[in-house]
Amino acid sequence: MEQKNWIKNQLKEGKTVYPLWSAIGSPTLAEAAVYAGWPVILIDNEHGMASLETTVQMVRAVEGAGGHVIVRVPWNDHVYLKRILDLGVQSIMIPMISDKASAEEAVAACRYPPHGRRGYAAPIVRASEYGANSDYVGEIEAAVIKKHFPASRLETIADAGHWLHAEQPLEFARLAKAFLLQ
Repeated sequence: MEQKNWIKNQLKEGKTVYPLWSAIGSPTLAEAAVYAGWPVILIDNEHGMASLETTVQMVRAVEGAGGHVIVRVPWNDHVYLKRILDLGVQSIMIPMISDKASAEEAVAACRYPPHGRRGYAAPIVRASEYGANSDYVGEIEAAVIKKHFPASRLETIADAGHWLHAEQPLEFARLAKAFLLQ
């Protein structure tokens, strides 16, 4: 069964998504935040206290309450990225993408061969409903990542991120949104 990315759809419709930023690492507080009206919880694994084990419990709590998750990973690390994707997380924030090469590494870490280098464990991970969704690999390629990212777009967003992130955060957000929706 194909899962739709609610956050991506909101952005496509021109809506702003306001997540509650969670650095505490508490599934109970994340769940309570959804029930209190926050539709999106951003789980901060870069500076926050959540381990992978805590993150999966937070994802379950948020989704069980009807919310949606963004995970900010600690670094552009292909092993950590595949583990977050294997949890079924559809929206990821990757810090410190400041050049074309690091952007290409991030994309490759999120895609299966021959388009990337993500390790294959689809039949046994939460993202594929532990193998119940036999179409998972095809769906993830179609839904999470477009067929390809032209190098010029990767370079543009990485260059923009290098100076706009600190200097002009709203302009960076506009460029990043345009990049993701194309």
